[in-house]
Amino acid sequence: MGSLVSNWKSEHRAFGALLALLEQQLALLHDGDAPNYEMMLDVVDYIVDYVDRFHHPTEDIVLATVAERVPAAREPLRELMRQHVALVKTGRELRGGLEAAMSGSMALRADIEEQAKRYVDTFREHMYTEEQELFLMASEHLTPQDWDGLGQAARRGEDPLFGERPEQRYRALRQQMSHK
Repeated sequence: MGSLVSNWKSEHRAFGALLALLEQQLALLHDGDAPNYEMMLDVVDYIVDYVDRFHHPTEDIVLATVAERVPAAREPLRELMRQHVALVKTGRELRGGLEAAMSGSMALRADIEEQAKRYVDTFREHMYTEEQELFLMASEHLTPQDWDGLGQAARRGEDPLFGERPEQRYRALRQQMSHK
């Protein structure tokens, strides 16, 4: 159990740090200053791509397993799975707004600010709910054998930002994160 939950908590801390970086840029946008749209886009790209490919699929496997064991928890756990889909969708929409702003489109700053703030708030709330509900239920209802099987089923790839070999496009973002 420890390794999957520990990985998730570590990833949640990293996501939180990225969301804080995004909020710093949103403060600039709100004050009428020029935010670093490229950095904002890198943050959103990383979160959407990494979360969609690695983080949420692993959690979904555990959610489904816990839901089988705890019928009363099925609906709240299904809601977390629906939130996974919604977060990726809203992240992609935010990415589109940021790309439009970077390309010189007349994207409204207020719209981007509202969209990004909603994304950050929703993502933080989702992570909190997972830590308070999913992680605790999983710890309580899954056996060591379950965790072994789930750990083997969890696909992991090289983390393109925090891994040993960050992708070129994320090097500036990683450098920014190391100054925090």
